[in-house]
Amino acid sequence: MSIPDTHIINLRFKIDGDAPQKYIDKWLKLKTICENGKNKEIVKDWLYNCKLQSVKNMPYLKRCEGGIGGDNNLINKQLRFREKQLYSMYIDNDIVIDNIISSEQEKWILEELDDLIRGFRKIANNYVGADCIKGCIEMISSDSLSDNYLDNKDDY
Repeated sequence: MSIPDTHIINLRFKIDGDAPQKYIDKWLKLKTICENGKNKEIVKDWLYNCKLQSVKNMPYLKRCEGGIGGDNNLINKQLRFREKQLYSMYIDNDIVIDNIISSEQEKWILEELDDLIRGFRKIANNYVGADCIKGCIEMISSDSLSDNYLDNKDDY
């Protein structure tokens, strides 16, 4: 199932709130690696741990924030890590993929995003040494940002 163009999609990974401090410390190291653009090895391991060939064969995205996908954002689909320096106002411990781009030629499908969540959870749980990392797809209707979003009652 492809994702509608009218939706903003994020992948969010977080550590359990009751995780011991030693796991939180390792998680924060992983977060720093992911958000500082020096994440090529993480992405390589991430893709290796995915099951779908369409995901496993994706290239590393050569952008300052790093990620997954082809380098031409006009024709390739891409996934980019949230950049720490750009989003220093966020005070969370989550690793966020907040720039998920589909092009006219290449579109992300939910099965691929689900596979990416599974693959990242596997490497993240291995990195911290415990099964305490969870992931989810966040989907926001871009229409909901308009002032008259709820005005058309016929949509219900």
